[in-house]
Amino acid sequence: MALSATSEAATAEPIGGRFDGFSGMTAGGWVWHPRAPEHRPSVRLEVDGEMLAQAPADLMRQDLLDSGIGDGRHAFLFSLPDALRDNRVHQIAVRVADTGEMLPYSPRNFCTALLVDAPRFDAERPWIDMADADQEVLRRFRDGALSFRLARDLLLWHRQGYVIFENEIPPALLDRACADFNAILNQRLAMQFQPPGHPPMSLSEWEGPIPFADTRFLELHTISEAAAEIALSPRIVEFCATVFGDTPVAMQSLHFAMGSTQRAHMDFPYVHTPKPAYLTASWVPLEDVHEDAGPLFYYPRSHTAVPKFDFGAGNLMAFGDGWHVRAFEEHLQHWAEHLGLERKLLMPRRGDVLIWHSALVHGGAPRNDPARTRRSLVTHYSAANIYAHDRRYPDRPPSVVARNGGLYYDLQEPEYPSRHFKLEDTLLEAGGAAPAAPT
Repeated sequence: MALSATSEAATAEPIGGRFDGFSGMTAGGWVWHPRAPEHRPSVRLEVDGEMLAQAPADLMRQDLLDSGIGDGRHAFLFSLPDALRDNRVHQIAVRVADTGEMLPYSPRNFCTALLVDAPRFDAERPWIDMADADQEVLRRFRDGALSFRLARDLLLWHRQGYVIFENEIPPALLDRACADFNAILNQRLAMQFQPPGHPPMSLSEWEGPIPFADTRFLELHTISEAAAEIALSPRIVEFCATVFGDTPVAMQSLHFAMGSTQRAHMDFPYVHTPKPAYLTASWVPLEDVHEDAGPLFYYPRSHTAVPKFDFGAGNLMAFGDGWHVRAFEEHLQHWAEHLGLERKLLMPRRGDVLIWHSALVHGGAPRNDPARTRRSLVTHYSAANIYAHDRRYPDRPPSVVARNGGLYYDLQEPEYPSRHFKLEDTLLEAGGAAPAAPT
């Protein structure tokens, strides 16, 4: 059938949109033609390379309207068939039907083995999340299994969902990690990073100035031994090992040069482990944090007080980013306010350590001064007997690196600069002047 004049004009122009991801057994996203916003293109859903369904992108989404995406009626949703409930990994893609063009962030992997409902989440919690954890901490302390400091930290964690170690990381180690990061930037090493509006990519492939606002620099701990020493510092390892009852694995690290400004969220829906409750995170400021730099905010006790969000079909896990994640964020904000939980801003000194529960509601406050940096290192941890396989290489044994009684899994790409900067080296040259934003 011949296209209408409107369709021909629209399909000649670049499209806007993305495949947002999954909410339970639903796949969704949006697409529109900026030059012909009245045109509602159809999209095709493909599973493992085979077309499964086609539908027009004409559903209303308020977030699209609020963002200036036409009249907001540019969304699509597909119900995934029950045949995909086989716990196998399937590749899901969405294409524009008229042109065959694949939407950004497509394809995505989908596996029902990663779907977790509330009963399973609660049944697979570590001991510190149980109702009688206070008594268990005191029993272990009386028996000499816990030091006074560790027992105190565990009680605080159980009750409020986080603990702070003040002045824990030596300044020289912080300086070394910053110098290593500056050298990575200046030498454009093959470090993965995620600039705004882009999927993760290598620094070596990026052309032009490197953006720092709202950008994540990934896995610094696998390139810089100083960053690995921070992420797996002895006190962090001891605390996480006690929470898990197992050796902690640093699953991933995120380096931020600026405040993240991320809306209220919990970590476990995004950072996937076979048992989502076996997840913790540390946040280490590499410089003193100013109130105008977008400090981290959090709600004490929210890890137990705020109800978990149902992404669809009882599933608590998020896949992708889009309409379902906006609803998740609004759910958390509503419940934090409804329950009258105190919203705290964290403005620590460099070298302090914040460790938080995977269900603690937290985020990044606005950057009132866009020129101010907030350099920090975030690391997520799970237990070695639970996170036994590297999510990046599901079909290969992990490349295990041990440090201070903890572990991390190294990247296995030939061009990747693993452990490029050794901790025992003298302070490395940064390869020229460091970029202005993160210094």
